[in-house]
Amino acid sequence: MRHVPTSLYIDTEVFKRQGLRFDTKVFTALIDTFAKGGLRLLVPIIMERELLRHFSREAEKAANAVINAHKAYPVNNLALVELPSQEELKTKCIEKMNRQWSSFKEHFVVENLPIAGNLEDVVDWYFEIRPPFSEKKPKEFPDAFILSALDQHYKQHYANIAVVGFDGDFRQACESRRYILYFPDLEKYIEAFQPELSGKERLPGDVDLTKPITTEDLTELKAILARGNQVTPIEIERVMQLLESRGTNYDYFFQNAGDAVWLDPLSERGYFLNPPDAEQATEGHYIVPWWPPLEYLIRIFDAEPAEVMGIISALPNTDNFRVLEGILKIVLKADSPDALLRFSRFISTFIDNCRWGHELIISLLKKPFIFDAQLSEVTPALLLKMVEFRRDPREQDKRTRRKENPEAWNTALEPVPRFDKWEYQQILEKGVRPLAEHEPYQVTRILIDAVASMIRLGMHPEDFEKGSDQDYSEIWCRRLDKLDRDYQDAKETLVQTLTYACEQVYDKAPESIDALDQALRNHRWKVFKRLRQHLYASHPNDQTLPWIREQILGHADYPKWEHHFEFQLMIRKASEHFGPRLLNEEEQRGIFDAILGGPSKEDFREWMGERYSEEAFQQRQRYFHRMQLRPFAPLLSGDVRRYFDELEGESSAEAVTDESYSPYGGVAGGTVSYRSPKSAEDLKNFTDDELLAYLNDWNEEHRDKDNWLVEINISALAGVFQSLFKEKIVPDGERLDFWLANRDRIARPVYVVAMLKAMFELVKEKNFDKLDQWLEFCAWVLSHPDTVRVEGQPEPRDESRDHPNWGSSRRAVVDFIDACVNKDTDAPITARDGLAVLLRQACGQSDWRLDHDHPVLLNRDDPITEAINNTRSRALESLVNFGFWVRRQLPDDQLPEVTDILAERLADDAEIPLTRPEQALLGMHFGNLCTLNRDWAAQQRKIFFLQANEAVWRDAFGSYIRFNRPVKLTFEILRGEFEYAIENLNILANDISDGKELIDRLGQHLFTYYLWEVYPLTGDESLLERFYERTKDDRKRWGQLFDHVGRSLRNSGRQLDKTLTDRITAFFDWRFEAAEPLELQEFTFWLEAECLEPDWRLQSYSKILDLGQGKDVGLLLEVRALNKLLPDHLALVVECFAKITDAMDQGTQMYISADEAKPILKAGLVAEEPRIRENAERAKENLLRIGRFDYLDVE
Repeated sequence: MRHVPTSLYIDTEVFKRQGLRFDTKVFTALIDTFAKGGLRLLVPIIMERELLRHFSREAEKAANAVINAHKAYPVNNLALVELPSQEELKTKCIEKMNRQWSSFKEHFVVENLPIAGNLEDVVDWYFEIRPPFSEKKPKEFPDAFILSALDQHYKQHYANIAVVGFDGDFRQACESRRYILYFPDLEKYIEAFQPELSGKERLPGDVDLTKPITTEDLTELKAILARGNQVTPIEIERVMQLLESRGTNYDYFFQNAGDAVWLDPLSERGYFLNPPDAEQATEGHYIVPWWPPLEYLIRIFDAEPAEVMGIISALPNTDNFRVLEGILKIVLKADSPDALLRFSRFISTFIDNCRWGHELIISLLKKPFIFDAQLSEVTPALLLKMVEFRRDPREQDKRTRRKENPEAWNTALEPVPRFDKWEYQQILEKGVRPLAEHEPYQVTRILIDAVASMIRLGMHPEDFEKGSDQDYSEIWCRRLDKLDRDYQDAKETLVQTLTYACEQVYDKAPESIDALDQALRNHRWKVFKRLRQHLYASHPNDQTLPWIREQILGHADYPKWEHHFEFQLMIRKASEHFGPRLLNEEEQRGIFDAILGGPSKEDFREWMGERYSEEAFQQRQRYFHRMQLRPFAPLLSGDVRRYFDELEGESSAEAVTDESYSPYGGVAGGTVSYRSPKSAEDLKNFTDDELLAYLNDWNEEHRDKDNWLVEINISALAGVFQSLFKEKIVPDGERLDFWLANRDRIARPVYVVAMLKAMFELVKEKNFDKLDQWLEFCAWVLSHPDTVRVEGQPEPRDESRDHPNWGSSRRAVVDFIDACVNKDTDAPITARDGLAVLLRQACGQSDWRLDHDHPVLLNRDDPITEAINNTRSRALESLVNFGFWVRRQLPDDQLPEVTDILAERLADDAEIPLTRPEQALLGMHFGNLCTLNRDWAAQQRKIFFLQANEAVWRDAFGSYIRFNRPVKLTFEILRGEFEYAIENLNILANDISDGKELIDRLGQHLFTYYLWEVYPLTGDESLLERFYERTKDDRKRWGQLFDHVGRSLRNSGRQLDKTLTDRITAFFDWRFEAAEPLELQEFTFWLEAECLEPDWRLQSYSKILDLGQGKDVGLLLEVRALNKLLPDHLALVVECFAKITDAMDQGTQMYISADEAKPILKAGLVAEEPRIRENAERAKENLLRIGRFDYLDVE
């Protein structure tokens, strides 16, 4: 044990051997060595009662001796004073011995222990004959009670205990307990303390560095801290010594100490003098270390506020945000203007360097003393710093670009608040707004300065010097008093907070209204003018009347521009409130004449260009007059009144509200939906001729006037027609004949698609009655060639009658074929010839996108994606599905249709050569083709995988290995391609999107064939060894394959053939011998593979851990796997877990779940086998060393 316990239990036998005296050399040395209150003396009731019984016996013995001596000759002949009686003499001796015992105890902190701890434990020890019981001493119940009391004391306080005694069985019981340090006599105990008491460190030889030092130190710290403020001087000194090593002890102490008793010792040793500054790590990044002593000061502030504030006052300035945050917490705890004044320098720096902690700022702003008289200079400065904006971080770069190109669009300056946008919004809403309710004018003045500064920072100097009032606030703050969109801009939040504060001035501090109005006038920006108008509109009274008149009469743009929102609102509210008092007749006439004289016809003509007409101008003029006159409506009379009423009464006029004056429209959000111009019921009422004509002619696509998220279009009309065709037309033979006979009259292919989709649904429902008609209709569709795109002409569309696109219709035919041959549908085999004809057409016709290499998805080079999104290539896939459909019904059929159609496309002189997407798709289906006709596929192998064309070969072979599982029979045909792939990995790697993935898939195939004994693990015949050799320069591929094998094993269940497991273990041994960390660290899923023996998994994992290559990911799963194996494999699990922790350090990013790890530690620490306990102790030590203090109380 590293620390000699300060909790001391002295066995009764020790007192007996000292003759029950307390003035002996040993006890005198004990008293002299340790200052009063330095040790804790544990006094179990059993021990004290036993000691008192010895006192009684010794007193009786002494009294008898005195009485007998007094009776003996010649003493009995002496004239002596009469002796007390024997009983009286015994009593006096007992009293004297009790006083000496009490005096002895006064030198210690006495902790009285109960009679026993857990009686069930005592009973178990008795029946199991465990120490202190033995065969020779079967009735040692007093010692057993004492031991159980010591056990309970440890569980309560986690404090180690020194025991001094002589009894052998009692000693054996003590030595089996890790928390007890046994001494045969008091001299040994005093001697063990000498290095600590003399201030000297133990010699290296006295400390076993292989023992868990951190665990012992933290256990000792925890036990001492648990004493609260009832610590002894020795314990205080011991803690100070432990803190000298800094590190884990230092962190643990300051995270857990919560009593002021430590304040003076820590101060004396300088722990509160030098907080660390922020350190620049890399460009733009800083390390901001925490200062643990500050956490302690925050914790004890309530107990010692004056001392803590004195310590903080003496701290030097720092830019460490975390330290500053802690100081702000202390200011909040102090809850006084004095604290804020004393520490304002720290708070100001905190705001400058803030990374998080806006809740603290909000709490500060809510303090009632924030505007205390003594803070008249501090608070405004701090508040302005909180709300003001900083320069655009990219200002210099933008100014340089603007000088190079004054018209550059991306040079607008964007000042930013000091805080994250959301945090800034919270500060304003939850901190500044409530503050404005109590101190409206002072807050308003600060916010005015902040807004003015923000606008100024958003302007380039040359723009600012022009003297304009334009701030574009109507764009970034459409409403001054409320949010009118789904997101909020920081600038908008600041202005709306200012508006709120101004409103508070009007409501709660009317004496400051004049001063506020002047403060707003002092700045030229338009937003302040808008704000004044907003306030006047909200408060029309005699005080604001002159200011309102000034705004109305000073406005010069009546004939030019429509009123902006606040201006018209002010006019309307004032007109309603004051009536004729607002403006006299002459003033009204001047304004109305100006309005009716606008707008400028020339300006409108220039704006409209070729679209200008007198009718359009008159319409614009009447709208303009209406909008401009509306705010003055209560003042209108005579001809102007009649004209305005006429404008209001026009049937086409929409209602005008205040919102109509918004300078810029808002944004509506939602999901766009589609609606047919006619419902299903409407279409039912048409005759077939009328319906056909309507489908051909209707082309008035538009949005719903009441909901612009609803589009009324042809696509939705086609959907309604599809339902009508399936449910009403198909069942009616006469109507169906009409549509099939008049199919050439259908002008828009989108309705052909609708008919095909209805046929598709009927076939899926196994309705084959009209299958021949459907096949004939499909053949007609395929007779329409794919539409050619002509440059300069509109893009063909299936909704268009002038530029129809039959591509979707042709694709719908292929979908129909797939529905017929799908195994869930299985159309009758009688449809074979008809389907074959369709497939021959679809597989051999032109396809504009494929033939012109025009990808469906831009910026993505994926031939399979292209193949499944183009009609002709999809038809090739349908051809393969057709083959399986025939085989399900005719198992021995040779499928000539499949091979013939493919042969035409594969031929050297093919009319339409295979494109890359088609080549890739056929490569993907090569295994299926082998199943359908193995001999034919083998003959065509070199054509399918054209090695002479690297890109084509990569597409085909890459698609095969990506989308197919290994098949031994197919490998026999493709072995040459696999060998070629191994020797030409660079070709696979050239795939832009999936190069590395293709190499990984190749490795997975090769491993499987090794597993199936297609070739050996190593040697000339091994393709797997050849793969590893070719990938040795990219060993991440090794890791990917190793991980894949592990995942496969994890998913293989509990049982696996022994032949396979033997080959798997051989593979592991081979890879372990290579000792590549990138590979072996992917053992995670191997560990979970229940098909492998648990012992083998754990031993293999342990060997990997011995390589010492730590990792940051996968540990969570690995520890979880270890936890599952714990019950039956304790030793190996604890061994592995200890090795995991060996690789961890303070900088590790490894995460281990305590819920998974603690059961492993707990089981290991109580194991009977010493080696298991040692591994568990090492693991616990490692975890505590890196600050995982939650593992301190595992036992």
